[in-house]
Amino acid sequence: MDNTFPTELLEEFNHYFKKVKNNTVVNIDKSLRKHFDFQIQRFEDAVKVFKGGIPPNRFSHFYFAIVTNGQGIKSVGLTEFKVVPNSLIFIPSGTIHSSHSFTPDTEGYILSFSSEYVLENYTNKNFLNELPFYQIESQPFLLLTDADKDVLLGIIQNISTEYLNYNTNKDFLLRLYILELLVKTERIYRKQTSQIETQKESPTRLIKEFKRLLEKHFLQEKSVFFYAQELATHPNHLNATVKNATGKTCSQLIHDRIILEAKCLLQSTELSVKEIAAYLSFEDTSYFSKYFKKLTNESPLDYRNKPNL
Repeated sequence: MDNTFPTELLEEFNHYFKKVKNNTVVNIDKSLRKHFDFQIQRFEDAVKVFKGGIPPNRFSHFYFAIVTNGQGIKSVGLTEFKVVPNSLIFIPSGTIHSSHSFTPDTEGYILSFSSEYVLENYTNKNFLNELPFYQIESQPFLLLTDADKDVLLGIIQNISTEYLNYNTNKDFLLRLYILELLVKTERIYRKQTSQIETQKESPTRLIKEFKRLLEKHFLQEKSVFFYAQELATHPNHLNATVKNATGKTCSQLIHDRIILEAKCLLQSTELSVKEIAAYLSFEDTSYFSKYFKKLTNESPLDYRNKPNL
């Protein structure tokens, strides 16, 4: 594809990344001067603008990237992995991620889109959150076969062509192409993970809704009663349903999500334990430290300072 992609948005991102102090997490939603619903960029343009890496950041958009050449290191949540040719990268909405050491010869495409944009004409508004590769606990990358890579690149070619032109019903067609890309990716993802997936019981709608609400509210709401009330069910019923399918109670899943966020912040930022406790809605830093140690068997500072994180 020889089309030229505008890089103004990448430059704006880079402007805020350069202003980061003490390696804190950049909140893209609060930083951008102008909201956008969808963009597609060349990976090589991003590597050039960002000088091979980006600091820890989070965004309400969903991230989808394909790398056809070059390599680098990417961190999504607590997972750090090497990006190589034929890599797909998935970042769920709101997940902390960063990157470094991307080589100048890196090529590929980066797509970023809001759920509201993609699903405007789609009845299932939870479609993106239900995709297996956009689950917070899922592996955030996949290595494609050449055949699968060509299939996805063909769809991205259509997206790129439509994105760079001003045709009638442009957004309508872009949404269709993005949905096609995600559905084809889901098929590839499930094909590669079929042995694991077949061993898992399909989650019920109640569990899906609980996980969706947990991802939305875990920073403020930590009681099972809140989630049961939102789902119009009894806490005992919600607990029993969740435990039967996952092996864990609702409280355990809530704790797991809070600890995961705490670990991400301890690993990816230089925020103080007090600042992290406040961010996670703990009024007392001492209580947060005890909470963290009880669930991980180490203090927040011990976790941050141990080698080979």
